[in-house]
Amino acid sequence: MRKTFSTLAQAKAWRQEAQVGLRRGTLNAPVKVTVREAAEQWLDEAERGVVRTRSGDRYKPSALRSYRQVLKRTVIPEFGHLRLSALTRSRLQDLVDRMVGDGLGPSTIRNTFLPLRALYRRALLQGLVVQNPTLGPRSPRSGEAASASTAPRRLAR
Repeated sequence: MRKTFSTLAQAKAWRQEAQVGLRRGTLNAPVKVTVREAAEQWLDEAERGVVRTRSGDRYKPSALRSYRQVLKRTVIPEFGHLRLSALTRSRLQDLVDRMVGDGLGPSTIRNTFLPLRALYRRALLQGLVVQNPTLGPRSPRSGEAASASTAPRRLAR
């Protein structure tokens, strides 16, 4: 990892924080794999049965068709250019907020994130990322109207 700083003190402080992050397992070097590349690989491996559900079963063809459609329609146009390690909870929350603002229902929003969650579970196992950003964003619960009073709130950091 390389970074440029304006002072030696800033560089030393960053290095010290980075070493702590490495020891705790919360920091790793960013990978060059983009969300688009990871999604394509994940779909290919899921279709071949390499990637399985959390229970260990193969993904059903209908689930894979749905995942492919969501990835192609929403996720890849929005985040495909980003590295896996660059996708953050705040970017995902911004997407949730826009979807709520567009009047989309809770199940549509939840279903948009299902393939991303599966993709990031796999990326964690492979050591490509150190955290799953899909676990943080909040969306309305089923039965709630998509209005300003029920719009998801950002989690405190």
